[in-house]
Amino acid sequence: MKNSTFKYLKILLIAAGFLFPYFVQGQAPEGNPIIDAKSLADSIKANNQQGILNIINANSPVPFKDYAAMLDGLGPDIVKLLNLPPEAGKKALFKPAALPKNSNNLTPEAGFTSTAGIDALGTFLADRFKQEVEIAFLDKFKAKLDSIRELQALLPSTRVILNQNDPYQYTTFLESLKEALNKDINNLPSNLGQFLGTDPYHLGSQSNTSLYFPAVIAYQNIIKITQGQSAITLLDTLDNEPLVNNANVYNSYFRLLAVMSRTLTNPASGAAPTYIAPLNIANALADNNSLRAFLGLFLIKEKAALKQVVFKDRSLYDVLIDKNADVLAFRAWIGDVTQSLIGVYSAYSNISIQLKASKPVTGAQVVDLAKAVIGAIHTVSVQLPSKELKIEPAYTQQVSVDINSLKLAISSLVGIVTEISDKNYGLALSNTIIVMQKYLPPNRQHVIEVVTKYGNFAVSVVKAQNANDMEQALNTAALPVGSYRIKRNSRQNFSLNAYAGIFGGYEHFTGSVPAGVNSNSLTGGFTAPVGLTFSWGGVGKDGKLAGDSHSIFLSAIDVGAVTSFRLTHDAAATLPNFTWQNVVAPGLFYVYGFKKSPLSLGGGAQYGPQLRSISDNSAEILPSAWNFRVFLAIDIPVFSFYTKTEK
Repeated sequence: MKNSTFKYLKILLIAAGFLFPYFVQGQAPEGNPIIDAKSLADSIKANNQQGILNIINANSPVPFKDYAAMLDGLGPDIVKLLNLPPEAGKKALFKPAALPKNSNNLTPEAGFTSTAGIDALGTFLADRFKQEVEIAFLDKFKAKLDSIRELQALLPSTRVILNQNDPYQYTTFLESLKEALNKDINNLPSNLGQFLGTDPYHLGSQSNTSLYFPAVIAYQNIIKITQGQSAITLLDTLDNEPLVNNANVYNSYFRLLAVMSRTLTNPASGAAPTYIAPLNIANALADNNSLRAFLGLFLIKEKAALKQVVFKDRSLYDVLIDKNADVLAFRAWIGDVTQSLIGVYSAYSNISIQLKASKPVTGAQVVDLAKAVIGAIHTVSVQLPSKELKIEPAYTQQVSVDINSLKLAISSLVGIVTEISDKNYGLALSNTIIVMQKYLPPNRQHVIEVVTKYGNFAVSVVKAQNANDMEQALNTAALPVGSYRIKRNSRQNFSLNAYAGIFGGYEHFTGSVPAGVNSNSLTGGFTAPVGLTFSWGGVGKDGKLAGDSHSIFLSAIDVGAVTSFRLTHDAAATLPNFTWQNVVAPGLFYVYGFKKSPLSLGGGAQYGPQLRSISDNSAEILPSAWNFRVFLAIDIPVFSFYTKTEK
């Protein structure tokens, strides 16, 4: 509380610095800053460059060899502060500011004090302007997360954080928000897979989207493998996955893939399963008697599962015991299946080694895994000897036609995993949006815009190196950001206030004006008046506060030019010299504050300011003029003097 009070006083003292200039009486040069000040001022006024050099050298630890070296060595800030004349024949770097005269003919440091004070106030308003906009963004983000299920699915951790905290106090949970967004973006593949697995748009049962569930099943298992789950364990239990029942024609092939994975798993491999070596399998099935023995055991052990592998109206169990089936053709197919499953296991092993070494999985490893999984699905389905086994041709022909489309669907989903693995978060978001566009029904296409907007925000946060990259620290000298709500929710409020935003209106100069400037004209631009505000909250028919506000605003100064400059330039950028007189802008306005928003609409009259704009280290200063204007601005209370919440 003491620190806040001190900073409030500091801002007010800086803002009032122009009232308290101090003066130093100059004397003859003696190598002392106080004694030499008057002589230096006289030499500067007379453009006596040798005299200036002599005085500077008398006070400098290392003398300069000439005037040009002195200008370079002192640096632009000191040159501008002293209004040093340029080297003979050179153009001035800075335009000297006109300093106010006084009865003692002394030269106050008004240029420095005024510019610094105005800059501090303008920078403060620029920061608060940005913060209020950010709060409005976060507030809307929270509302969207609560109302749009696609955002909820993609950003679940972020939703928890925003619902646990008030966006108007966002600086207190900024790091938590960053962590939540980072978690959600890195879990984007899993979150999307879980969402699609619920079939939110009822696509799985539609004839034109028959590959929906097969693609989702393959995608979900690829994600699990990239997270370190055993590929063999997942394939062995694939026929127990609930989604397999919805996989249309592919449900039998997924079940068959699971049966073959279990059959080819080495029983001696224990908790870390591996497949039987291909050479051992080939030797075991080398002759027909061995093959028939294998088929008998195969039918005995996997009878229940094989009964679930159905082609139109016949199960694979029935097919294999049919005496008309050429079961010998099964031998070559088993060899092909073995090779494809070993390909999946090899890709999984590379990923497992990477994870055990605490290294991130690469996009190339994800691509290899996806190719292996797609290859296994292709081998089990398309390469199954359907003709020799007397399986209905129409059934298998449809699979041959669809397999390429299934590969494309899986690849588009896996692209998200690949980009996340390579930390290409923007591309991962783009791929996610492409997938959503493919699956979203017409009445949900508007969600794309929302996901794009807030997804890009999430990506930007994840890329931030530190908290300062997300948001600059709040200016603790002011009320908490979001404090405009005080006047919306009070019967009466009296405060020091600023409004930063855009304005438009009519301007009238009462005196002479520079060439090229009209005495009467329409005007517009950025405004940031600061002054006293008396406000009262709007009241509904029930006598309760309605959430909006009404204010009478008496402006004293307008630092719109500096605030506008600081919105696009950091604090290190230098400003030309100007004085408080250049920003004086007395005015009277009525201001309406919108419900649940920092935006306010005001209208009234204002005299000034003289400072119109800042660019390229120069300032446009015109005579004061009457402005009759309307503004739309962010409401920024600086200090609240009095608040009454009850009737």
